[in-house]
Amino acid sequence: VEIDEDVFILKADDAQKFVEPPKLDVILVRPGQAEVKPGQRVVFSATGLDQYGQNYPVKDVKWFTSDGGIDENGLLIAADNAGLYTITARVEGIQNSTQLRVTDEDPGGDSGDEGDDGGNEGVTIRWQGDVPPQKWMNFYTKVLTRFVTEPGLKLQVSFEALTDEAAAQNTLDEIKSALRDLGLGEDASAGQMH
Repeated sequence: VEIDEDVFILKADDAQKFVEPPKLDVILVRPGQAEVKPGQRVVFSATGLDQYGQNYPVKDVKWFTSDGGIDENGLLIAADNAGLYTITARVEGIQNSTQLRVTDEDPGGDSGDEGDDGGNEGVTIRWQGDVPPQKWMNFYTKVLTRFVTEPGLKLQVSFEALTDEAAAQNTLDEIKSALRDLGLGEDASAGQMH
């Protein structure tokens, strides 16, 4: 390999960004699934992620709602009728939605001060399944990145991999060292697969 001042060596991810520059891929709408009383105000916001899962600036967000009024800044005054309403943000042909529940009941049954948080306690989303190795990065980008700024994200990982019996102890020691470097538990083990 001949290298001169016009030649650069890049990581594959960085090289891909030159081939395919970042572009808006996902819009995140907040708050998610808010619950308010009729007539209360809620301000919705939209943020963007590019195809690499990195923050991407969004402007000129177009807001739509199935009922009630929402202005160009995402300010919505809840409808007078109780129900579940959909709020959608659209930027450059990409859109995402969230839901607003309008209810006459006190959120959580608390009869105290209403507060301005709209009763948004959040909803837990869970998923469990197998992700093929070829889709690990896409899984992170398309699914997990929308939650990385949320305080309650928890991710549990388990894996099994078949390795040569002669190299098993060496591989296990390398994995334990890597887990230790990452500050994770190093209780990996090896055994016969049946």
